Amino acid sequence: MSRIRLLPALLLFTPLTLQAQKQVQPSTAKRATTTLPVLMATYLADSGVRTRGLPWSVSSALPITWSTAKPVAPSYDAGPGLTLVREGTVQVRASDTSTVEVNLRIFGNENGVQRFVAYWDREALPDVRAESALTDAGWTLKLLKCSRETEGFSFGNLLYAAKAPGKTAAGLQETWNCAHDGCTNSFTMYYRKADVEQFDCAGA
Repeated sequence: MSRIRLLPALLLFTPLTLQAQKQVQPSTAKRATTTLPVLMATYLADSGVRTRGLPWSVSSALPITWSTAKPVAPSYDAGPGLTLVREGTVQVRASDTSTVEVNLRIFGNENGVQRFVAYWDREALPDVRAESALTDAGWTLKLLKCSRETEGFSFGNLLYAAKAPGKTAAGLQETWNCAHDGCTNSFTMYYRKADVEQFDCAGA
């Protein structure tokens, strides 16, 4: 099995992808907002609940604009066991006066959601503020692998053990990726221990 270093999904998270996402016209979702902690906690199982996959409808209460009516087969190799994907966007409050468009890629299979990925313009929501949004909401983030000091300036990964109040813990990968036309930040949540164990640092 290949090591998790540059995930196929993350290879697509470039500023070009963000521009392409903005060209998708909203369908039925209202121009409402949510917060990053609420968005991410929605994709975590409740504490003590064992599941083979969260239902694809788990985020139905959130104002997400989906690009497809239901999950579809990805046009690329998303990884072992990931046979379905659903993409969308949601407006997240970055401060008291501003919002940022967060792009979503939800991966899974017939059992439900198996991986959550959110990515956005780093200038609109810097990584430190994104982390603070989680911890201010009661999340605990324990660094497991990599460090900002050894990762690259334009590309890097951090791996945390993340725990939201009342939710099951998960592996949380934070990635930053800069190109000539800007930088993106992303959060990827892993629910399987095997996925976390295969993680490599970009600076390794």
